[in-house]
Amino acid sequence: MNTHRPDPDPNASDVAQDARRQAEAERPATAGGAPDPRTDRYRAVYHAIRSAPMPEPPASFALQMERLALAADASSDTRARGGNDTWLLGLLPGVAVLALVGWGGAEVIEGLRTSAAHWRGLPWPMLLATGAGLAGAWALDRWLAKQRPSPR
Repeated sequence: MNTHRPDPDPNASDVAQDARRQAEAERPATAGGAPDPRTDRYRAVYHAIRSAPMPEPPASFALQMERLALAADASSDTRARGGNDTWLLGLLPGVAVLALVGWGGAEVIEGLRTSAAHWRGLPWPMLLATGAGLAGAWALDRWLAKQRPSPR
């Protein structure tokens, strides 16, 4: 029977030792005890960190952050509107459709006419009710999204 259980965290003993040293460093040194060089180093580092002055932010820090945030919003608006590449990507599918219709217009029109025969036997009331239900669910979702507070 194997009674050895592997440690789930191999660094757990190191973490426990660090926590013990941290606790010892936070306590004042006791006279009469044997000095431990590791605890003395921890104590020196702990004291240096605790006694280091916290730098104050510059007086215009809030103004600088506001300007950076506004600049980021403005650049994201510019990217959302897009430039020439966005207009080109919006124009290319239309040009492709016009080219296909011009190149094979007669065949496309004949194919659409024959495929329209397949649409005659569809259950239109059920399809329209499904579409109305989906549109209503979408509208409800948009309305509820406006009611919820923004995560920002």
